[in-house]
Amino acid sequence: MADNNLYQILAKEGLSQSQLANVSGLSSGTVNRIATKKKSGAPRTNHKIVKGINVLCGKDYDYKDVFPQAKEY
Repeated sequence: MADNNLYQILAKEGLSQSQLANVSGLSSGTVNRIATKKKSGAPRTNHKIVKGINVLCGKDYDYKDVFPQAKEY
């Protein structure tokens, strides 16, 4: 199972998975599987998610804030 803080960050920032999918260029299904920890995203996918979160909420989340255990390439 994938370890990430995506679901918590989306809830904290008041963002939906579909908003994140639209901004990050990923499918809603991909974002859902990563947020619900059913799947680990590839580093490239995870970077798109972090960038999308930062665009939507105007903050500067770091890769490790969202994916603390994932390898960053």
